[in-house]
Amino acid sequence: MKNSISGLGIYSISEQSDISFYVMYVCSAKVAGSVDITPKKLSIIQVEEFTEENIKRCAEYVHEKYQTLGGNNTVAKGTNLIDAILQDEFIKKSFS
Repeated sequence: MKNSISGLGIYSISEQSDISFYVMYVCSAKVAGSVDITPKKLSIIQVEEFTEENIKRCAEYVHEKYQTLGGNNTVAKGTNLIDAILQDEFIKKSFS
C-alpha cells in the first residue's frame, strides 16, 4: 500500500508518512464493507479489490481531508482526521 501511495508521485515523503495508515484503513473499510474492521472481516477481504486505482481514490480522498484540516504531522497524529473520515459517506460505500 505504501509503495502504491509513493508510486503516485504526487505526495511528499512527509505526506506519505502522515496519510498511509488512513489510506490503508479507508481502503480496508470499503473492501470489508464496514468501518469496524474485525479479524473475521479481514480474513474474508478480497485482496484483488486493492487495485492501484482504488488505492489512488482512497489516497486522494484522505489527502483532501488531511489538507483541509491543516495538512501536517499534528493532523495525522490527532483525532480530527479519523473523525472526519468516519463521519463521511465515502468510507461507508464499497468500491463497486
